[in-house]
Amino acid sequence: MQIAEDVKQFKDDRSRAEQERNKRIQNILAALQSALKKADAKTPAIELNTARALLTYYLLEQGKPKEAIAVGEPFALKDRRSSQAAAAAIYALVAYGQLLSKRERDAADPQALKDDPEYKAEKERMLALARTMVECWPKERAGDLARHEIALHLLRDEKGPEAIEVLSTITPAYPSYIRTQFLLARAALQQAAQEKDKGDPKNYRKRALAALRTLPEPEPTADAETNTEYVQARLLLALELIKDKQLQEADKILAALAPKLGALKLDEGPAKASEKQRKFEDSLTQLALHSSALQANDDFKAAKYEEVAQRLDAVIDKFNADQLPQLKDSGLGPSIIALDLRANVQLNRLERARAAVKALQALQTEKSAAKGDEDATAILAQLVNLITQQVDELRKKGDQDSLQKAQAGFTAILNEVAGAKKKPTPQLAYYLARCYAGMEEHKKAVELLEKNAAEVSGADERLHHAMQLLLVQEYRQLKEFDKARALLEEVLKGKGGKPGWGAKNLDAQKLHVLLLEDREDYVNAARLCDNYINQLVRRLDDNKLKEYYFDFYYHLIYCIVKHGQRQDNADKKTKALRDAAGRLIALEKRQGGFGSDQSKKRFDELLEKEADLRQQYNALKGGK
Repeated sequence: MQIAEDVKQFKDDRSRAEQERNKRIQNILAALQSALKKADAKTPAIELNTARALLTYYLLEQGKPKEAIAVGEPFALKDRRSSQAAAAAIYALVAYGQLLSKRERDAADPQALKDDPEYKAEKERMLALARTMVECWPKERAGDLARHEIALHLLRDEKGPEAIEVLSTITPAYPSYIRTQFLLARAALQQAAQEKDKGDPKNYRKRALAALRTLPEPEPTADAETNTEYVQARLLLALELIKDKQLQEADKILAALAPKLGALKLDEGPAKASEKQRKFEDSLTQLALHSSALQANDDFKAAKYEEVAQRLDAVIDKFNADQLPQLKDSGLGPSIIALDLRANVQLNRLERARAAVKALQALQTEKSAAKGDEDATAILAQLVNLITQQVDELRKKGDQDSLQKAQAGFTAILNEVAGAKKKPTPQLAYYLARCYAGMEEHKKAVELLEKNAAEVSGADERLHHAMQLLLVQEYRQLKEFDKARALLEEVLKGKGGKPGWGAKNLDAQKLHVLLLEDREDYVNAARLCDNYINQLVRRLDDNKLKEYYFDFYYHLIYCIVKHGQRQDNADKKTKALRDAAGRLIALEKRQGGFGSDQSKKRFDELLEKEADLRQQYNALKGGK
């Protein structure tokens, strides 16, 4: 065709090429209009119909939609059986779309436009043409285009259910089928959300997923808009599957899509195409991370620590190698790092745990320093119990080599977390101190607490109190009893003659008992325990208070035994031991045992260790 030849000839001069193209089209228009004027009864119908269809097309190309409608619409409606009628109807429908779109773009008041008589009339004529096209050419491109246009207007009028029904009848042969199915899916998901409270009775969500699942691959010659919406549709399907916890299917979709992003044409301009590709790759990676986080979380809850590590170790390594910036941007970084860290702690893989700590440090950029501290604090809060639990288990096994290795490894991890910032926040310092305490690194715990306890005083009373109690505990572990007693006295007695905050705090009173025991002041320790036992016995419906009750009771028995064992008089010693044994039996009878498994274990160990107490206990039980 000569127009194509002109474009090829002047490809380096776009302005000249466009001028030549317009010139050729003007000549074609003149020739077609002249031919139609000269036509008479002898002119073959096929020639007339071809001329009308071509004239409609070129008028549309020249930006004359009204003229295109004037030629194409009456021809298509009058001579529907003509082979060119469907094409003319398509051109006329597109022309209507251009007219309406221009009105909508130019409207100062969109709402006023909807009430404009001319706009309403023009829109109704377009829809009437579209309905006729559906009726006349239901399985052809003309019918599909008409359904597409009708659906778009239904959606603009917020008639989602009707639009969904229309879109569902478009055939796969339609060139824009991918785009219409994506449109159907979005409309159906929106409708499902609106009817969620009703239980989505018409299964709109199911229909949306079906449309997304059956989406065909784009043709190699597909335009950028089609390719773009294809990618968006696949990402949307993955997102919805992730919401439904169908994670393996989502992973397959994302894995299949990833290599296609570089091959699909996403924009006419290379720079814009590259930017689109980058954004799609980011979205894909974010979804993959989301899926991995959910699967890892499920595995962790099921104690499948090996599976968690296998899934997330590679993610951590990529992030540490600066190959996964999306982990920082997604908001999933803290939870993914926490899961990987906790799983590797459970597996006693300390090098992998240290890699997770490195990733945690990388999250703590200057831009998000405060948030980084919150994330680190949250992770440490979870790790406190894990580290303590694993160290306790190794102690019970009596495996000193493994215990020493674990302690060294965990200490190294804590040192790295502590060194992530020159000055950790008081909250972070508190959790680090708790971790060090669990690792028997009492000096490091004290150093952190002494530096931060005063700073938080008045700003966060709850944290300050927790730090004070932990510091008393750590002084005691270091056998710095004078410091421990001085600080505890401040906690209990306060200043200005008023009771301190710890006067009614059970944890503070437990430390008071322990310090009295350290001084071998068993009488006063026992009195203090007895006082709190009498207070707590009325509140045993609270499980937490019940644990305190059994704890104070254990120390009461322990103090009675130790006080009795110090007696020179054999009768007094026997009386004390019998008193302790009698109290044990009374507790066991009233409470149906010695409390939780952990509490029962302490009482059993006391009976095992103290032979004279066990003898009295067995004698009294046997005599009953």
